[in-house]
Amino acid sequence: MSTLGKLYKELLKTPGLTAFDIRELILFETSFKTHDELLLHLDSPWQPTSVFSNRLARLIKGEPIAYIVESSTFFQHRFIVNPNVLIPRPETEELINLVLEKTKSMKQTLHIIDIGTGSGAIACTLKKLRQEWSVGASDIDSKALEVAKQNANNLNVHIDFRKGSDLQPWVDEPIEGIVSNPPYILDPKTIDESVWAYEPHHALLSKQDESLFDPILRAFNTIPTLRFVAFELFEGWKPWMEMFLHHHSLDVSIEWIRDINQKVRFAWIERKRIK
Repeated sequence: MSTLGKLYKELLKTPGLTAFDIRELILFETSFKTHDELLLHLDSPWQPTSVFSNRLARLIKGEPIAYIVESSTFFQHRFIVNPNVLIPRPETEELINLVLEKTKSMKQTLHIIDIGTGSGAIACTLKKLRQEWSVGASDIDSKALEVAKQNANNLNVHIDFRKGSDLQPWVDEPIEGIVSNPPYILDPKTIDESVWAYEPHHALLSKQDESLFDPILRAFNTIPTLRFVAFELFEGWKPWMEMFLHHHSLDVSIEWIRDINQKVRFAWIERKRIK
């Protein structure tokens, strides 16, 4: 008799497959909800289906497991994902924690927007954890916004979704905070092969003279209510950003924060004096 455990152990011998990806693949063929629940029932009888076999073949070829099962876990919630949006990363969970920690001393109700929302993971998670906040999200891609709206609906949160580039959808809005994980990779050669092969390039690549960082930072001069901006990025942007803030005489402080792997991953920029 074939069991889940027997299949799992056999697949672990396949080069290139991780234990997480295998569990994720099996999970979507069963009635179990979590990896822990699955591991407690490895003695359950089970026979692979043709759907499972097709998905396994895609996984072996290198397609990300999130696109195969059309979902990914972020902050303990399941988010729909497809090739129109980036797969949410653990580092972005750290961005959420950073925003929650830095806003503890601010007023209870804040008007926050997420620019370049993609799957909506940032906006939906912030709204889920801070229900008193007014949260908006925008993206230039209609298909990405469709995914984000589905995720907001699944998580039962209200997000003000708008289509458009940078700050254009938010003209004359009394925004108090901007959170963004914008395209920030400058050299495509540094991108993992599996990421480059499957994930949307426009959400990954940027140029310093065409980045989202520019219009978002300028918002400190055009939106008097803006208190902070939180970015996910990489250390290569540090000289450019510090020079930009100095050149435009923005009355802000900037803090560079490392991720769990001790890499500079986030920038917290806060207005020194609220107008």
